[in-house]
Amino acid sequence: MILKLKPEKILPVFENFAQFIDEATIIVDENGLKSVCADRAMVCIFSLEIPKTDFELFELDRKKTNVQLDILNFTEILKRAKDELITLDIGKKNMKIGFDTIRKFTIPYLDLTEEELPKISELKFTSSFRIPVDILETAIKDGVIIGEHLDIKTEEEEVIFLTRSDVSEVETEVFKDKLSVLNGKANARYPLDYLKKLKFENIDEVEILFGKDYPLKIVFGNCFIILAPRVDYDE
Repeated sequence: MILKLKPEKILPVFENFAQFIDEATIIVDENGLKSVCADRAMVCIFSLEIPKTDFELFELDRKKTNVQLDILNFTEILKRAKDELITLDIGKKNMKIGFDTIRKFTIPYLDLTEEELPKISELKFTSSFRIPVDILETAIKDGVIIGEHLDIKTEEEEVIFLTRSDVSEVETEVFKDKLSVLNGKANARYPLDYLKKLKFENIDEVEILFGKDYPLKIVFGNCFIILAPRVDYDE
C-alpha cells in the first residue's frame, strides 16, 4: 500500500491522538485511514479518520489492513516532514515513512492485545450544541487557572461553563445567538487535564453532546473524543 498526503492533512490529527493514545491499531481500507482507541486509564475514547479524498495518492494492494503502531514515535516522525509530501509505504512487517527529500524512516509494527471498547454507538445524549472553537478554548484555559474540572450546563437559551475551587470560580455564559445549535438541558462535570490537551487546528466550530452526569462527546472535523464524567457533580 502506498499513500501520499500533505503534512497538514495528517499531522494535526495525530498530534491530537498522541495526547491521549500511545499505542493503537490503524485501519486502512477503501475509505481511508482510521482508528478508534481508549486511553490506558479508560477515561476517554478517541476516534480519528482521514478520508480517502485527503490523500494525493491512495493505492491499495488489498481491501483492508490493520497495523499496530507506537503513536508517539509515529507522530514525532511526521513532525519531521516540514512542508514535504509524506509517503506511507505500508508493508506486511513494517511501515516506511518518506518525504520529498531523500529521507526515509522505517518503523516496525507492534503486537498489541486488542481490548474491547465500550459500545459508544449505544450512547444516547440528551443535550447538544455547536459552539465556536475560540469560545470553548477560552472556557477551558480559564478553567485550568482555577481548578481541575469543567462543569457544562445547558439551558433553553444558553450554555454555561463553570470551574470552581475552594476559594475561586470562573464562569462563561454563551447565549443562544452565539450557537448554531442548542438542544436539550443537562449538566455534568469533566476533567480539565484531558480537555486542555485538545487542539483544534483549522477547526472553526465543534459539536458537543452530553447528558446529566453522562459521557461527553466532542466532534471536530473527522475526529471525536468521548470523555467520562466526574459523577460528584453538585448543582
